[in-house]
Amino acid sequence: MAHRQGHSGVAGGRLTPRTESKTLEPATPGGGPHMCRAAILGIAASLLAWSVVAAQTISSFETDEQMALFSPGAVQMERVQEHATDGQWALRVLFPGSEKDSWPGVNFRPDVDTTQFQVLVFDAYNPGEEPVSLSWRIDLKSGENQFGGETIPPRTPHRVEIWITGMSAIERIYPYCRMPRKDYTLYLDNFRWEAMGDRFTPLYYVDDTPPPQPTAGEQQRGFILYRRPLTDVVFNNSVPRPLERIETVDAFGTLGEREAATLSLYALRDLQQVSVTVEGLPIEAEVLPVRTLNKRVTYSSTEYIADMPVLCERRASVDIAGGSSKRFVIDFRIAADATPEVHKGAVRISVGGAEALSIPMRLRVLPYRLVEPTDMYWGEYYTGPKFADTDEAKIATMKADMADMRANGMTSVGLCFGPPTDTLVWAADDTCSITWDGTSLYEHFMDTYVELGYPMPVVLLSDSGQGAAGMGIDDPVSSERWANRYKAYWSMMQQEQQKRGWPELFVQPVDEPGWQDRAAKDRNVYCLKLLKQIPGMRTEQDGPGDDYFHNEAGPYADMWNYNGALVKPERIRQIQEDGRIVVIYNCDVESYRPETNRYTAGWFQLAAGINGCYNWAYISFQGTPYDDLDAKSGTWMHVYPALGDEPGGPSTGWIGAREGIDDYKYVHTLREAIGRAQDSGNRRAVEAAEQARGVLDGLLASIDYSERVRSQARWTVTGATADGKKTIGGTLEQPNGWDHGEYERARWRIAEATMSVFEALGEIPARVVRTPASAAGGDLVTDHRWYEADAAAPAQAGARAHQVTIPVWGAAPTLDGDLSDPIWENAARLDPFVLMNGAADPLMQTDVLLGSDATTLYLGIACHEDNMGAITARISDDGGRVWEDDCVELYVDDNLDGRSYRQVLANSLGTQSWNNSEDKSWRAASRVATKSHRDRWVVEWAIPMADLGLTGQQFGLNVCRERRPMETLELSCWSPTGTGFAVPERFGLASLGQAWIADFQAPPARLGTNTFAVTLVNETAETRAFNTSLFTQWPGLQYLRHLSAGSTGGISLAPGERRAFTHEYGLSGTEVPQLTYRAYDAGRAVTDPIAERVFTPRLIQPLNVAVRPQTTYLSEHAAAAEFEINLADDLRAKAQLSLCLRREGDAAVLRRASLFPIEGSRLGVALSLRGLGPGEYALTATLETLSAPGTVGPIRLAEGEILRSSPVLAEAVAKLCRVRGPFD
Repeated sequence: MAHRQGHSGVAGGRLTPRTESKTLEPATPGGGPHMCRAAILGIAASLLAWSVVAAQTISSFETDEQMALFSPGAVQMERVQEHATDGQWALRVLFPGSEKDSWPGVNFRPDVDTTQFQVLVFDAYNPGEEPVSLSWRIDLKSGENQFGGETIPPRTPHRVEIWITGMSAIERIYPYCRMPRKDYTLYLDNFRWEAMGDRFTPLYYVDDTPPPQPTAGEQQRGFILYRRPLTDVVFNNSVPRPLERIETVDAFGTLGEREAATLSLYALRDLQQVSVTVEGLPIEAEVLPVRTLNKRVTYSSTEYIADMPVLCERRASVDIAGGSSKRFVIDFRIAADATPEVHKGAVRISVGGAEALSIPMRLRVLPYRLVEPTDMYWGEYYTGPKFADTDEAKIATMKADMADMRANGMTSVGLCFGPPTDTLVWAADDTCSITWDGTSLYEHFMDTYVELGYPMPVVLLSDSGQGAAGMGIDDPVSSERWANRYKAYWSMMQQEQQKRGWPELFVQPVDEPGWQDRAAKDRNVYCLKLLKQIPGMRTEQDGPGDDYFHNEAGPYADMWNYNGALVKPERIRQIQEDGRIVVIYNCDVESYRPETNRYTAGWFQLAAGINGCYNWAYISFQGTPYDDLDAKSGTWMHVYPALGDEPGGPSTGWIGAREGIDDYKYVHTLREAIGRAQDSGNRRAVEAAEQARGVLDGLLASIDYSERVRSQARWTVTGATADGKKTIGGTLEQPNGWDHGEYERARWRIAEATMSVFEALGEIPARVVRTPASAAGGDLVTDHRWYEADAAAPAQAGARAHQVTIPVWGAAPTLDGDLSDPIWENAARLDPFVLMNGAADPLMQTDVLLGSDATTLYLGIACHEDNMGAITARISDDGGRVWEDDCVELYVDDNLDGRSYRQVLANSLGTQSWNNSEDKSWRAASRVATKSHRDRWVVEWAIPMADLGLTGQQFGLNVCRERRPMETLELSCWSPTGTGFAVPERFGLASLGQAWIADFQAPPARLGTNTFAVTLVNETAETRAFNTSLFTQWPGLQYLRHLSAGSTGGISLAPGERRAFTHEYGLSGTEVPQLTYRAYDAGRAVTDPIAERVFTPRLIQPLNVAVRPQTTYLSEHAAAAEFEINLADDLRAKAQLSLCLRREGDAAVLRRASLFPIEGSRLGVALSLRGLGPGEYALTATLETLSAPGTVGPIRLAEGEILRSSPVLAEAVAKLCRVRGPFD
């Protein structure tokens, strides 16, 4: 992966260290030797001891003394006055290419105590046309070495950071090029030491839920007990939500299954030494309090979530401050021989060593075992044992790691170290053999893999064959001899794996070549082709699903491993029909998103129809494992190690992944049962199978499937404090249409369907099922709370949701990629971007300025970016696949037909591409200039309006951005379009400035009174008087309103005068007509306007409703409904909300309620479901007016003048499902 650090785990995969090679090639680029426990503890101690150290310049190559700190290592160095970033001079370095393996670089020997700094920084500029991979080696005075590297993009100022956090004193730092096959030049400048300082920005979780009123019993014991689904979040400052309080803990599972239950304590006072244990159940359990850590939003981000609950800690007791919450995870395995029944035990909660309080816990053990599929690849990337200082400890640690992975459902491993090379022998005929002496980590891994019963092949990410093929020869990689030796090595390894009973290997020649340079891409394809010449050898490729992945490397890879997002389902089916295995990887490398991991491993696999997922990494980190802010990249910890006083434990994401695997197993077990039933000839079994299939199909249909998983989870509430600190709130949700509780309830529905099939087949005894009679009467609403939304109207996707008036300039800007030209001060500015689906703001914002002259449309676009060194910039030929780079895209719908569009794209290199939905040969004569900065890249565009087809004053417009640094793919735009950018009916509306109307804005509208704003300008040499009006047409009706009525002689504007006006109009129904604003000379007819603007108000959805949970058990008597009501203030006072509950497909109303007055824009309601039997129900919400009939209609242009009447304003329906639960 682009971020895989320390692949080797143990250099060369051998336990006993061997003599170090004299070459400067690390065992694995970007990684280094494992760090011992003492070293990590030393880092942690030094972090605490560090004082703030000011940045210190090393060299800007301004003097001979500064130059003397650097010496060449097989490179040509010259001090030049080009591309200097500090002072006038920079260092130009020529790295010579060679057909032989070489590592040319620059020696830098520090002359200060390096332990006082955290990072070495320097600026690099690559003048070439393609990226350059720059590696580095750090030699410590202790004799140890550290390695790293990154890619230097072409023609972009680049900041290189070499983090030295916690390292002992440094002897030498050696930046170098790894085996360059051609010459590369880099300009280096401004070498400096830096401390971490204030480089990170926190996000604070805010919970505004009112604290619950404790009962007398809760007050006495000192806490409120509540439960949230495993995938939901409980922060320290979380407050129990309505309906979350519990007095019993319930769980269910199958024989031998590993399961997790949760409970949370909300402390009413300070609680000391709180411990939780479980007793009286047929399980092996450990109770893990969930600890919070600072976690970066993504591993490369400079923003972090303060105190994110992520670590399920193996700690016996914890303290809980009054007014705060603490979650506990009961992680248990059901005995394989447990009796299938409801078992009753207890959760024991002890505070301060006092006598424990006993809370009932019920466990339903189901009468079957889950079936593990034989075609699913679930795996972690594994770099080897950590914190082990002896050979015996390394073996024991690795075996424990592998056992833990297997126990948590993993069926494969992505292995990041390979076979040893020091016992590899080449014969004169270029055949080879290897001796297994029991000392290599690789041997112990393979033996343990077999012993633990991993059923699937290993994906080997360390292609030791490339190094082995070059041993002892000078022949280049491109030579026939090297190719034959490479094939000979892997043929030998294939035979060795078979002979020793070890698993099959899928070999990956180059890790994530899609993010590497052309040489790495070509080497990957070259090696894949050689591997496929070996009979039976299978291969793997990973990376983004781009053209290289599909069409260059793809034909030679057996496993296609997509990074974070698949392609369209029909393409997936085609790939599988061609014999490829499709998996996905790295959907949550930070491992604080348990829902993402659960969904990816389970229901996403089922919805997508693919064969598994991998994730980086079991244990991987830079700096220290418990500090996410002490290195350039954050930690990738799915399991936290025991270290010093840290007891360690799994992450919430790790447990979420296991539960997702079990979700899949539940469905797989059901599918096998359905297959047996259909083949049985047993009519009752066939009927049960059909009913079970209906349940499964219904659950799959309820998923809002998207091929994208990574970076899609969003907080339901975002905001800022009064002093500007960013905040998050609500919950973290994967946008798949399911609430957090639906996963467990879906699992139960699958389990119940499975047992029904088993019963029909006679494989388990028949159950006694009691279905209580439904009660139709009773109250529907037992409690409610009105409140206002934290922000303005939601950004709902819809036609013409965003509008802009583009000014017409008398001059053109200088096209140089610099937006400091004064003409841009008079540009129109687009609203901030949102994600493509409109759900939230992007991590990185985009600023867009627009202007025009008589012939040309101008855009100035600033793409903010925290990771400028990692943006994708590979396409250098105009007309190429620019959309596979970080890029911006302009979309224009010239005729507003909502179907056709023209598209212009540009990347940070200034490469352009064009697309016309109706003419694939179309190409605009657009000109572009780009410039990259430390924290953003800028595009300045000039596009002929005639090429865009712009002949009128208005057109559809959207500006979009594809952001993809460091594996992230973030799609954002001005006007949200849903699931793709090319959706013209959802573009915004652009208007070119015209005579008299300088600006026109009609914001999204609500039912009731709304406004639009117009700015009029007189650009003539005389004072002019004119009138304005608003005109509408409706089928069979038309209406004209004089807006300037009462102005004697009309509105008067002096030469050059600009004046803004605000006008009202009213909407009273969801059918919205087209409106026309006209300006015309005083004394002239309205039908003879000098200017007009036609617009259709975009109506914000008046009413939305959601019910949580979507599925409830019969023993649960309540659910929560949330309503969003968007009415203007004047209509809100005249409206009421009516609710009615019906059985799906039945017109009879079971329960109803009305709420008046409407006191806010948000409403939370507790719904009474007591007595309702199993089945599907519909909750219908209706907004209606209390006025007499005839006073409400679709549009009101003036007080008392209304067209079309109806008392109903809007309706919304939410579905809910009642099912028998595990304890019903």
